Amino acid sequence: MHQSQFLAWNWRKWLELELELVGIGRNWNWNWLELVGIGIGIGWNWFGIGRHWLELVDN
Repeated sequence: MHQSQFLAWNWRKWLELELELVGIGRNWNWNWLELVGIGIGIGWNWFGIGRHWLELVDN
């Protein structure tokens, strides 16, 4: 599994657990899908920042 896919998968798993804890559970509505989309966007940004940081450290 590619690192970015792994991060996105971990984010989804974490989000599922968080939603279950607050009682939303597995309501597959548009709000949930929107949250996942936002989460994946944040995950990609975090991955990009991490990659740039590693490039700076290597130099």
